[in-house]
Amino acid sequence: MVNSHCDHEWVVFSTAVDDQMLMVQCINCLAIGTVNDPSHAEWNEAFHAPSKPYRWDEGMRVTVRYRDNGVPYVIRADHSAPICECRPYERDLPYLRCPGEILKEPAPMTPEEMADLTNLAGAVAKSNTCGSVLAEFLRYCEEDGHEASGASKRIAAYMEQISGKGIHFPPQVVAFVLRKYATLG
Repeated sequence: MVNSHCDHEWVVFSTAVDDQMLMVQCINCLAIGTVNDPSHAEWNEAFHAPSKPYRWDEGMRVTVRYRDNGVPYVIRADHSAPICECRPYERDLPYLRCPGEILKEPAPMTPEEMADLTNLAGAVAKSNTCGSVLAEFLRYCEEDGHEASGASKRIAAYMEQISGKGIHFPPQVVAFVLRKYATLG
C-alpha cells in the first residue's frame, strides 16, 4: 500500500514517446507518475533516463497515475556494492533502473526455490555478476557440481533475454530482483 502522505522523491526512469511524457516513480512509496508537459530540454535530457535515472525536483508537475503499483522501476544505488565492468559509470549514479516488467508475473515457486534465490541474491550482491552473465554463471556452477533451481534458471534466462535487448541489470539490481522473486514466490 502506498503512503498517501509520502514525501515523494520522484525519479525520471523513462519516457512515454507517443504521449511525450516523462515517466517518474517515487523511490519511497513506488507511486508511478508522469510529467505531462516537459520542455524541449527536459525531453532531451530524459532520453538517457532508462540507463541513467535522475531525480525530478518539480513534484507539483507530476501527475500521479498509480499509487499501489508496488513494482519498482528504479532503486536507490548502493555505492558500496560491487559493479560489473559493462557500465562503470553506474558507480556514480544515485539511482539504478530496475526493469519492473520482470517482476510482474512470477511463476509459482517451491520453498526450496525461494531459498535458492535468496542464497543466489546474497552471492550476486557480493560479486560483479550482472544480468547478462548470470545464466553463464549458473552454468559454470552446475559444471562445478552446484545445481541451480528451476526458478534461478528461469530468471537468469529471462535476464539474459532482456539484456540482449540492451537493458542492463547491474549486480545490485540482479540481487534485488532475485530477493523480490524470493518474497513473491
